[in-house]
Amino acid sequence: MNAQRTFAAFLSLCALALGAAPFCTAAQGVPLGVFEWRTLNGRPAPAEFPPRSGIQLIRGSLELTPATSDTEARFELVFAVSTGGAAAAPNSVAGRFTAEDEMLRLLPDRGDKSAPVTFRYAWQPDGTLTLTDAIRHVWGYERVD
Repeated sequence: MNAQRTFAAFLSLCALALGAAPFCTAAQGVPLGVFEWRTLNGRPAPAEFPPRSGIQLIRGSLELTPATSDTEARFELVFAVSTGGAAAAPNSVAGRFTAEDEMLRLLPDRGDKSAPVTFRYAWQPDGTLTLTDAIRHVWGYERVD
């Protein structure tokens, strides 16, 4: 399976239905900025995901850019993915995002074949941003900007 299809499959796993969050613009309190992926389910990166798949997520980042008067709120999610021991290849998806309450919904650009993904977000006491997907995987991110 090539790295782009692997990444699309990874996003599809994350997209299991939580129910469609209402669309809105980024609100105060929503995490904004550049974040580096550090943990998956409490274990440090790199990590095999999905479990027992042979797919290694080596490193990752998430950039959340606020809406302006001219643009919608935007995201870019990037992971370096290695399959079968091959060199890590970057895979990314970008688009707009919406947020309401504690829900963050990533909506890939139309040309991308990735499904929308909804996460519940929370700030941890140590400053880590956690994103919990529909199947309860907890992704830990550290702000780097």
